Amino acid sequence: MPPSRVRPRPTLPGRRLALTAVALACALVATVPGALVDAGRPLPETAAAAPVTDPPSGSAVPAVSIEDTADGAGIPLADLLLPGNEDRLLSALPHDAVDVRRRSGPRLVVPILMYHYIRVNPLPHDRLGGSLSVTPRDFAAQMALLHHAGVTTVTLDDVVAALGGGRPLPPRAVVLTFDDGYRDFTTAAVPVLRSHGFRATVFVVSGFLGRPGYMTAADVVAAAAAGMTIGAHTVHHVQLAHIPASLARVEIEVSRQQLEQLSGQPVNDFAYPYGDTSRTVQAMVAAAGFHDAVTTAFAASEEPRQQLSLSRVRIEGGDSLATVAAKVLAPLGLRRAPGPATLPSPTGLAERVAGAPY
Repeated sequence: MPPSRVRPRPTLPGRRLALTAVALACALVATVPGALVDAGRPLPETAAAAPVTDPPSGSAVPAVSIEDTADGAGIPLADLLLPGNEDRLLSALPHDAVDVRRRSGPRLVVPILMYHYIRVNPLPHDRLGGSLSVTPRDFAAQMALLHHAGVTTVTLDDVVAALGGGRPLPPRAVVLTFDDGYRDFTTAAVPVLRSHGFRATVFVVSGFLGRPGYMTAADVVAAAAAGMTIGAHTVHHVQLAHIPASLARVEIEVSRQQLEQLSGQPVNDFAYPYGDTSRTVQAMVAAAGFHDAVTTAFAASEEPRQQLSLSRVRIEGGDSLATVAAKVLAPLGLRRAPGPATLPSPTGLAERVAGAPY
């Protein structure tokens, strides 16, 4: 007998509080080995998506009924978990979003760069931390390289609009993204970005705000005021395709609610922690009100069908200016990057991130 469905119901203050309460339970998930970056072992760049299941009967983990309704879309969660419901999955995208998931067309060359830390890695033996850390000096040189190459930074909204046949992107368009919401985005990245007139998207883990090494609430407000885009990265940086669907849904929805309330701007962009996603997770991201989402899959071009699984170009701690040029400028048709003589002097770079270690 097919499960009964409930009618869509409006979001009420009590329901929002209930969602927030359930989100706190997700902290339990974060203690599972491998659930967080800090767990001590790296995860694959694109984790294989496991089937999403609800918690077993009698489980201590709070559960949302499988017959519950996804906020904003009026789609029973049961439908999101059943295969073969492509029409209903596609209908989840917000009405104010450009929907290009069913369109076909040529690829759009637009490198979406992925950064993490802008710092000197404090633990030389930490190989994962080192790969995620670009020094302030190197970051300043990389941004100067892009500036002198004539790069224009655009937003993910701009990319999706262009994929849908709207306003075309400017020549040499690049998207800058920063994962996890580390505080060095505020102290080391933003001053350099502003000096070049660059925009960026920072994907914030809302539950980590105020923790040592992470952005504070005031940092998020300041970044938004500086013209940066605030994106969501869940509440507790969990593997969305590997936790109960009820918890994944709350991690996605609550992160957006918290960051919109804090930043005062729409939060339309989402990043999957560890790149861990599935069709069901993508449907929940759309139902939560996000217009687009990025993965960790490597590519410098995008297709319309990738609206909720956009590829990125990862910039690592070991990258030289030559490798950055190969990753970013070469796909844009620039075979020869500006020479060192065109870049600012080391003194000039230091002035842009005053007080930053090298």
